[in-house]
Amino acid sequence: MATITAFRTALDAPQKWFSRLAEARWNGEPVRRSTYFAEAEVALGTGRGLLFMPLSSLSLRRAERLIPKQLYRNNTVIPHLEIFRNEMRYTHSDNSSAACDILYEPLPDALPLADTINSLAGEQEASQIITAIKALREELHKTDISHNNLREENLMIDNQGRILPIRWYYATSGAGGDDEALDALCTKIASLANNMLLCDAESAAYTTSNVVSSDYITVGRFSEGLIAIEQSSGWGFIDSDNNIVIEPKYLWVNDFHEGRAEVECAEGMGLIDKQGEYIIPPHYRIVEYDPVSGCSQVYDGHEWLEFDYSGHLQGEPTTAAEPTKEIEYYN
Repeated sequence: MATITAFRTALDAPQKWFSRLAEARWNGEPVRRSTYFAEAEVALGTGRGLLFMPLSSLSLRRAERLIPKQLYRNNTVIPHLEIFRNEMRYTHSDNSSAACDILYEPLPDALPLADTINSLAGEQEASQIITAIKALREELHKTDISHNNLREENLMIDNQGRILPIRWYYATSGAGGDDEALDALCTKIASLANNMLLCDAESAAYTTSNVVSSDYITVGRFSEGLIAIEQSSGWGFIDSDNNIVIEPKYLWVNDFHEGRAEVECAEGMGLIDKQGEYIIPPHYRIVEYDPVSGCSQVYDGHEWLEFDYSGHLQGEPTTAAEPTKEIEYYN
């Protein structure tokens, strides 16, 4: 498989390494990594979009199942995903040449919903957002599609007040898979409006520009009092005063959510708390933590396991072929 380094190289010189996407212009933001994709935002023609480079042979399976169904759906919620076969050329460490597929998803002309939530002006605005979320839910049911990962980061709001999901690569046929996530989001917004205070107002006012970014290769987002940073030794976390809280030693990390963050080291993936202690040891191929339920779905290469918030194994293992959700990580 192609590496993230190869993806960065192609993004820096698209006319050399891409075929039909040779005119794509990378916005220069850090490449993000999810369980199955490396992701970058680009400008293409007069619009914007996301390029996804597969990191596994399983990466494109759901997108391949969803794309034919789009031809028969007349709606404005699901974007037109497109797989460009053998689109990105790259070179292996032994100097041999290869090519990989690239998934392209156009982005709507809209702003991140998280920004709107973090700047709520009052109950009226909150009510409008909740109404828009309910309208999205109805549209998904009418279309008979589940996005399967409707977190704030994967939702945008346009100038007409419509909520539009992004990162559709693991959507599935059948409605209802997003109901719980959308209900939880409505509850959160209503609670913020009722209190007229954002629970993370301090983090909303704080930006990573306060961090001495020259000390780090990459600086992530401020989440639950900590910021993911990259040094030559790896990824770790600092606080708002630029103090290292968790040593930069990981290959990559996720933001903290409800006191937990997925990490990867040479041994595999694991889950840590805000002191850097392992809740789930880094022995697994995939660890997907759900901050709503507090549980983690863990794949050991043969079967899926479930752990509770404290890292205790729950129930019996299953043999599911692939996860139902995709969680974003920093490269």
